[in-house]
Amino acid sequence: MEQIYQYLYTSYPFSEASFFALGQTLANFIPYWVCWFYFSVIVKNTTLVKYKIQRNPLYDTPPKDLVIKAIIKSLVDQIIGFVAFYMIWSYNKELLGFKIDPESIPDLPTMLRQIFCFIVIEDTLFYWSHRLLHVGPFYRFIHKRHHEFKATISLSSEYAHPIEMIFSNILPSFVGPILFKAHVVVFWIFLAIRVTESQWAHSGYNLPFSPFHLFFFQGGEERHDFHHTHNVGSFGSWFCFWDWICGTDRAFRKWKRLVAEGKFMSQFETNSKRDELLQHVRNKKKEDERLSDEKTKVNGTKEKKEKEN
Repeated sequence: MEQIYQYLYTSYPFSEASFFALGQTLANFIPYWVCWFYFSVIVKNTTLVKYKIQRNPLYDTPPKDLVIKAIIKSLVDQIIGFVAFYMIWSYNKELLGFKIDPESIPDLPTMLRQIFCFIVIEDTLFYWSHRLLHVGPFYRFIHKRHHEFKATISLSSEYAHPIEMIFSNILPSFVGPILFKAHVVVFWIFLAIRVTESQWAHSGYNLPFSPFHLFFFQGGEERHDFHHTHNVGSFGSWFCFWDWICGTDRAFRKWKRLVAEGKFMSQFETNSKRDELLQHVRNKKKEDERLSDEKTKVNGTKEKKEKEN
């Protein structure tokens, strides 16, 4: 890794500021759009679609205009991010404190320890900032935009008000690396993992091989989907720790218990009925259209006879 980075660093033809800004942008851009392609094209069109979480088959897909808004906003934000971090590095790179020279890249064990610490710090800051955003005016004027997605898709992970984007998404991810004076390589790896985790959490799918719910203390996709559909509790990102301590996942755990007791359909039982219900709705719509056409014809014939008389 060090040799590859050294080659990229020494052969890069432009300024160090643009090198940092480009790396930070790509660490966000690549996993963001790759995950979107994976969930919206591959998963959606294979047998993996059976793992879709959303329980309401009539409203399990967000409106197209909202999806288009999310795509445009994501691209604009990623461009703004490049410019902003280019300017920050150019103005005062010591403000961030990142190491960038090839000789300072830490060994693998150090990288892993640092990334784990970054995850813990990010999860704590995200939990409390996210929880604050659900309070009164903070929700109405800021966080409500993100909750326009009742049915989440991966693109919705970065669909947020600028204030939320800065204080609840960007800062929690930057604080750990800044405190540790991390190397940019470690920061970029962590950022790519964080973006991937957020994409999976918003994907709307509870894939059994997801790396983000392998252990009982992880958050996972089902928790965050519940947060969007019910708009209550489950504020954490990586872990359930703070939700457990503060009791903010009681609603989710109660729902899970009721599903286990058979008082609610589980996601998989609901998914098995989705096609039947959707087909019923389509047939009803066709029948209504047929009856409407027949009524129009009858009225037309009646008017014609009245004119002839």
